[in-house]
Amino acid sequence: RIHCVMHSLSTLLLAAVPRTKEIAPGVHMPTMSLGTCCGSDPSVGVAPWLASGGVGIDTANDYHDQPAIATALKATGAARDKIFLTTKVPAGVAALHGPGKLDCSLDPQRAVDVLKENLAQLRMTHVDLVLLHGPCELQGTAAAVDPAKANAAQWQGMQMALSSGLTRAIGVSNYNVTHLEALLAAPTTRVKPAVNQCQMSINGSAFCSPETGVCLHGPGHDDATIAF
Repeated sequence: RIHCVMHSLSTLLLAAVPRTKEIAPGVHMPTMSLGTCCGSDPSVGVAPWLASGGVGIDTANDYHDQPAIATALKATGAARDKIFLTTKVPAGVAALHGPGKLDCSLDPQRAVDVLKENLAQLRMTHVDLVLLHGPCELQGTAAAVDPAKANAAQWQGMQMALSSGLTRAIGVSNYNVTHLEALLAAPTTRVKPAVNQCQMSINGSAFCSPETGVCLHGPGHDDATIAF
């Protein structure tokens, strides 16, 4: 029954919205994805999602479900080019998982290494989109390095991952306008974030919200915002 209800709802939702948005040259992201955060079970959700026409699957290193997603995808027999896979590098969000859980570094290789760990768990050679899960400002007083410099260094690692073919597009998550402007101004930033994934609801968000602005608009700014 759960599968039937999910199948019906997802079919209706998928029919009601545009199918894709081009977020980078040749990279067409589905406008709806199956989020696997916060206790959801990929063994329950992935198969009916794909069966109802869903394409996007959104996971993260700190969701601890990537091996289960790999197993579920293998069971469905879905072709790799029929799936749009998003994952994340923890960065500043690691601080929210408890004391000592800091993952902001001035070494760009840290982002590359975490993405390679994600790929191993997913049993994939590449993903379609990888995000920095949160700005290093989320570390607060626990920050061991300058957050803005750490954001720039981790973004440099994301650019390295993009150029080496580990992902087709790169973006950020939970960044507000101040974080985005600082990142774009960093001398090492060559590629602009393709997307900024933020929580949007009537209650707003602790990280970035419509009130503070989540997108940069105007000449030269074309990042898309994903709501979760």
